[in-house]
Amino acid sequence: WILTANRIDMVDPALLSRVRLVHVPKPTAAHVAVIVRRKLSDLDEDLVGHAAAMIAEAWVAKSFTLRQVDAMCERVRRSLTGPRLH
Repeated sequence: WILTANRIDMVDPALLSRVRLVHVPKPTAAHVAVIVRRKLSDLDEDLVGHAAAMIAEAWVAKSFTLRQVDAMCERVRRSLTGPRLH
């Protein structure tokens, strides 16, 4: 079994006594940049590099979740591959 929790203090002590805790730290900006590059690897390398840098910088400045990073990647993808209105 694998159990996950965002806050360990909210998990019942009886349950905690039966599991091994593995703490997974928050990804760094460098990790986020790699995630963005991998998600957008099929697009123009220069544009992806700029997007990765911008999203990683925002990661440090604000408190985002990885779901929000994923949504940002999808917005970048749509803006680069979607139809263009003139």
